[in-house]
Amino acid sequence: MSYPNAGADDYDPDESSAKSYARVLTHAPVLGGPNGEFVEAGPQAARSIANAIEPFMRGIFLDRAGVIDRLLHGTPPVLDGNYSPSARALAIEEVHRIVNVCDLLMIVNNSKSA
Repeated sequence: MSYPNAGADDYDPDESSAKSYARVLTHAPVLGGPNGEFVEAGPQAARSIANAIEPFMRGIFLDRAGVIDRLLHGTPPVLDGNYSPSARALAIEEVHRIVNVCDLLMIVNNSKSA
């Protein structure tokens, strides 16, 4: 069944999963801001996060433990890698927000295949 205005107008069948996840994460308020608020990830951070989570989102179910472990303990750090002076690990609150976005992405992925 087709639903009008269900995102079909920006659907690209050749887009990789990681690129699709990055497009969503770019505007998701998942990173901690300077005043304790959560801010949008932005394009560079979104790409890094999407590349880190993509392997754990390939099945029908989200590998939550894998996503959490990769985001918290990944080497190099998910944000900005090893060689950047601004490289840092994600805080647990940021990880939980990202996992919530992953849950929503998995729902969307599974509904497309149904």
